[in-house]
Amino acid sequence: MAEGINVICGDAVDEMKKIPGGSINLIVTDPPYNLSKNYGNNHDSMTLYEYLKFSRSWLAEAVRVLTDDGSIYFFMGMRFISYLYIILEQELGLTLQKPEALFLRMIKNA
Repeated sequence: MAEGINVICGDAVDEMKKIPGGSINLIVTDPPYNLSKNYGNNHDSMTLYEYLKFSRSWLAEAVRVLTDDGSIYFFMGMRFISYLYIILEQELGLTLQKPEALFLRMIKNA
């Protein structure tokens, strides 16, 4: 592993609570999409209220541990991305500096 890089595996919220505030430059995450799919090791089927509560908890911890000039990149399905954007901007005070990329894959008759 490259010097100065730490990869942490575990429950995101639990692990981030162990990290000092303002100490992380970059977070890359692929949170559950909540599409009611069975992935074999989990089944992401929450109500909208449960999903937003879950999202608020991990986003709040992510923002807490980010440095002032830190970045967060996340992979997200279209169904909930607008909710996460509102949480980040309106509730947690982040500003979208420049959209980097948005990939949209549509499947006919899926």
